[in-house]
Amino acid sequence: MPEHRTEPEHTNFNLSNILFAIFKRKRTIIGFALLGFIAAAAVYFFYPTVYESDARLLVRYVLERSGFDPVDAMSGQTGRGGTGLTTDGVMAA
Repeated sequence: MPEHRTEPEHTNFNLSNILFAIFKRKRTIIGFALLGFIAAAAVYFFYPTVYESDARLLVRYVLERSGFDPVDAMSGQTGRGGTGLTTDGVMAA
């Protein structure tokens, strides 16, 4: 039968070994970081910006006008006749 070890194995996982591995692969790390920055800049500058807007204009349609209407006064109309626009004319405008 194989023997089982009860004492933990000592690993060489410490700060100096981590720093050694990082500095050993520094060109690869810097290269991939630069490649990522260049790809991000290319997407930012060459990808078209999409602008989208949604607006609604809600206008209350009033059939009767007051005795004095500045619009009628400027156009020369008098009385309560209105502007002569039909409902279709208001919707088209």
